[in-house]
Amino acid sequence: MGKKWFYSELESTGLNVVLKLGFETSELRKQHGLSKSKHKLDNTWNAHCVDSWILSAYNADILPNLDKTMLFIKPMQFHRRQVHAFQPAVGGIRRAYGSTRSMGFRRGSIVTHPKYGICAIGGTSKNKISLNSLQTGKRLCQNASNSDITFKSYNNYIFIYEAKDFRVS
Repeated sequence: MGKKWFYSELESTGLNVVLKLGFETSELRKQHGLSKSKHKLDNTWNAHCVDSWILSAYNADILPNLDKTMLFIKPMQFHRRQVHAFQPAVGGIRRAYGSTRSMGFRRGSIVTHPKYGICAIGGTSKNKISLNSLQTGKRLCQNASNSDITFKSYNNYIFIYEAKDFRVS
């Protein structure tokens, strides 16, 4: 149903939708010396993008430069409170864990920092904020102070660029 709806939406914009069978796409790949990966769980261009590229090249009647750079978008995962998972400390107070906020900032928010540039808000500990890379999600630091950070935008996703320098001439 999804494909039929998508095709009808494309046609409603005035585009001429031409459908190709699997063996036709395979022949086009072979003509241009490209192969399709059998490993569908791999995050590779040959596993996910080769057919769309060859079909777009066919429809455009030209062979554009082949750029195998891929962008992966994944939602950020937040640790929620685990009220009953931790024993209370002395005085009956449980240690802080989880949450979607760090010292007034929503986790994942895009901010700028004088040393690390544009990055994302991570967790908090001892009145300091951790900052994460927007490209990889990896932690850049754990000791950013609230006053050094400038809020830019809310964000719920990590954008991972996989750059591959392969060109077909």
